[in-house]
Amino acid sequence: MNPCLFENKTKLTDTVLNDWLYFYFNKIQKGKIVKNIVISIFMIVMGILLFCFRQEQMDLYFSLLWMILGGILFIYSLVNPTIQKKKQLKNFTSVTFNYEFYRDSFKIDGKMIHTEILYSRVARVYETEKYFYLYLYNHVVYVLSKKSFKKKELDSFRELMRENIKVYKDYR
Repeated sequence: MNPCLFENKTKLTDTVLNDWLYFYFNKIQKGKIVKNIVISIFMIVMGILLFCFRQEQMDLYFSLLWMILGGILFIYSLVNPTIQKKKQLKNFTSVTFNYEFYRDSFKIDGKMIHTEILYSRVARVYETEKYFYLYLYNHVVYVLSKKSFKKKELDSFRELMRENIKVYKDYR
């Protein structure tokens, strides 16, 4: 029989969700947001240049199109994270998950979920000061509070994750 190596009980609250949203948009999505802002500024500048050096009436419409699309992308890049955060918080209900970690898999037991997941299905793990975030896909994440681990277990748990998960990033 496969013995349980670690147990964790994490209650997802508004605070935990806010911490994850902050981490997600300020660490994980930051590069994508910056890239969109740079592209939008490039589009606006191209529109201005096309406007300044236009030769035909059609160039006027084309330059305005570049500026408008660049402006929309710029505003979207700045406003979308706030909209997504509010949407997540609006639909959130507090729930507690019980995790059991084994050598090759982990079990999750909660109000609406009872499953076992192989480590090979976990795409990446992020560690912060307070949490471990286990990502199955881009938007499926399991949050483990470090408070639920015993002090001496944390290093062993990290090693288990590093051995079994291809992408392990430490943001402590």
